[in-house]
Amino acid sequence: MTHPEILLKQVPLFRSLRVEDSRHIAALLQKQTLRKGDVLFRNGEGGHSLYMIAAGKIKIIRQSRDGDEVILAVLSTGDFCGEMSLLDGLPRSADAIAVEETHLYGLNRLIWLKYRRVFTTCWKCGCCTRRSRPCRKTP
Repeated sequence: MTHPEILLKQVPLFRSLRVEDSRHIAALLQKQTLRKGDVLFRNGEGGHSLYMIAAGKIKIIRQSRDGDEVILAVLSTGDFCGEMSLLDGLPRSADAIAVEETHLYGLNRLIWLKYRRVFTTCWKCGCCTRRSRPCRKTP
């Protein structure tokens, strides 16, 4: 299983963190385990965390207009999801479901907001997610 500090560095938003900041934030991450089929979040739910996958797999899906499941991505160890809602606080744009037993670390939006000075360059990315959301319409 991947260590939380290493996971943070794999997320582009956090690559520029100083070592001491990375350690401090890693200590605040919330560990979570999902079983196969467990739902991490659903499309339209309030978004309040970014999740980094320490081990396992998560599929990101949307429903087509015909009601079919459309797999947008299958994420695995070292990948992350939920970054758009972390940055802009808007509802989730897809479902995230465990494909197998999955171990995650979550960064809550309240922690993000509390330490936004540490994330100064990252904070500016919030406007970019607002611009890219319209591009993620249902297929």
